[in-house]
Amino acid sequence: FFRGSPPAGYREGLRRERQGLKRMNVAAGLCCVVCATWLLLWVFAFGPKWLRLESEAAKRIVSLQITWFAAVFYLCYSKDKAFSLKQVKDAAHTKLKDPKLKTKTVIFIRHGESAWNEMFNRGFGPLFLWRVLRGLVLEVHKLTFGDSLFIDSPLGMRGEKE
Repeated sequence: FFRGSPPAGYREGLRRERQGLKRMNVAAGLCCVVCATWLLLWVFAFGPKWLRLESEAAKRIVSLQITWFAAVFYLCYSKDKAFSLKQVKDAAHTKLKDPKLKTKTVIFIRHGESAWNEMFNRGFGPLFLWRVLRGLVLEVHKLTFGDSLFIDSPLGMRGEKE
């Protein structure tokens, strides 16, 4: 194949190629594990009755997965980004003495700090990554209970005191 010694950099190229293949194998293995887990989850949630594998926790997780997919889809494809005040009827041109108008009382209630606010609204300092990782771990834990930290965020510690 080679006459004499291999060209300069050949062995280094082979080493890098092997490392790249190892990384690809790890990534492919991880994808297979995630897909198999997801498939098993759906089997436990909606599998055939004769298997008798139904799990309420799996049904809750699948339900929240569907909610997550719908939320991300809505975030990406909604038209809410193009809000314009021109679409809002101007209250200054409304006849307030019109007999068709009814008087309503509006009560504003401020909620306390939620777990979402606790993670994302306290700045991007050195503890930001820790707060997000903690939130992701809690989200995975809450999935089995049919609850979510991100979709319907509960009050945080500070929010309960407020």
